Amino acid sequence: MIALIYVSKGGPRFAYSQALGRYRAGETGGEPLNGRVAAQFELEKAVEIAREGLCGRERIRISDDAARLLRGSAPRSREGGIGELLAGSRLTEGQTLAYMAGWSKVWGWLIQGLALYPPGDWQMDLSAYCKLAWRDAGEPERGEEHVRRPPQSRRYVTCFSDDVAGKVVLLFVRPEWAEKILNGEKTIELRKGLPEEVEAV
Repeated sequence: MIALIYVSKGGPRFAYSQALGRYRAGETGGEPLNGRVAAQFELEKAVEIAREGLCGRERIRISDDAARLLRGSAPRSREGGIGELLAGSRLTEGQTLAYMAGWSKVWGWLIQGLALYPPGDWQMDLSAYCKLAWRDAGEPERGEEHVRRPPQSRRYVTCFSDDVAGKVVLLFVRPEWAEKILNGEKTIELRKGLPEEVEAV
């Protein structure tokens, strides 16, 4: 499944810095990406993250399979994959537990095949996407209504162009996190839901 990264309008101005050769929140020059779809990535797998322990002594936990997936060929680290999870998400364990408040589990979406849209690309506008309509059989199809407002967290859409077909997920990302994703520093995105098409490990 394809996931699209929509950079929120709020927060610092987000653009490409010619001087640094990378995207940066707070950049004054260049075309701002705030309020635009900046990139897409392939979403095939996600790591299920659970909490364990009593209040005040809680910890996060992932399965052995998830730990092997995150470690790859890397040497074994803290508690089997937790170190890789925290490094990839750019969060501390405390921040992860705070995000999970009220939830027994969340998912770490693995960002793979990241592709940035070039400035001026038609895919950067929200109007390039349509809300999904649902057939009686429960199968999605392209609706007639264009997306006019960004999602609060995520929503399923399809591309208006016939060149790009199928259901995709549109993610709302704040500029400070979009900076880390687009520059390759953040490879895991924590979310409280998971599309049914994505394999949970």
